[in-house]
This record gives sequence, C-alpha cells and structure tokens, in this order.
Amino acid sequence: MCHAIDIKGRNPLVKSVDQLKSSEMLLIILFIAVSAIGTSVQANNGPGIGGDHRRDRCMRKCPKLLDPVCAHPVGSNDKPETFSNECELHNHNCESKQKYKFSHKGECNRRCNRVCTADFRPVCAVPVGPRPGEPREFSNKCMFEVHNCRNPKQRKFFGIFTQISDW
Repeated sequence: MCHAIDIKGRNPLVKSVDQLKSSEMLLIILFIAVSAIGTSVQANNGPGIGGDHRRDRCMRKCPKLLDPVCAHPVGSNDKPETFSNECELHNHNCESKQKYKFSHKGECNRRCNRVCTADFRPVCAVPVGPRPGEPREFSNKCMFEVHNCRNPKQRKFFGIFTQISDW
C-alpha cells in the first residue's frame, strides 16, 4: 500500500479531510443560522412578509347566502350594523379591530340598513337637484335605494335606467 507524505512528514490527505470537515461544519452552521432567521421572521409576521397567521386561521369561506344578522359594536356607542350572514360577522370580527356582538337575526334598521345581494344588474340613476350632474351607475336597484336612504343630505338620484343611450 502506498502512503503520500508531504515534506514535513505528514499525510496530505489527512489535511484535506480536516479542511473538508471544517468547510462542511461552516456550511451547516450557516444553514442553521439562515433557517433560524427565516423561522423567526415567519413567526413574527405570518406567511410571507407582513402576513397574519391568526387571521389566516380565523377566516372562514362564507356561503353567498343572504341571511342577515344584526350586531352591536363591542365597547362603542356606534350604531349596530347588519351583516349578510353570521359567517360574514365572524370574518369581520376576525380581521377588524372593532368587534361586533350578534344581537338578532334580521336587519338592524330596515329603513336604511338593507343588505343587498351581490347580484350585478347595473342601474343608472340621474341626480336630483338644481345642479344636475352626471348619471351614476349602481350595481343593482337595492344599492341605489340604500344610497338614497343613507344619504339624505347629499344629492339623491331618481329614475332607473338599464342603459344610457348615446343621443
């Protein structure tokens, strides 16, 4: 068997193995450090940069069911709010600082707090008043009616047209 020996009488292969071991150790330490930093960032910010793990775990996929519920703001004298359904109330509480507590099934104030469906059946309405303005499009008739109810001091709109013709 042949052994290689350097000028100092040492085996050069042993030196190479020692260098390899120290390089491997350096890579392992570097990998652990980078992994620890990445885990720390993810634990603080959730998935990705600026994410929110709590919100991701909390949010639910809600059905597009119109089953209105009325809820009162917790710790506030603000007016109650109508949510499309209990799932939407849950999701609001999940992502918002202002929490709402379920009060009863149905709309809070039937007059102006109607809950409109997401049906996209656009309607066009013309503003009322001494200064006529541009017609405005609303997603559907319900949204048009709610706008007029909630904005008594602003310009109201009248008339519903399914399309604007070019004159």
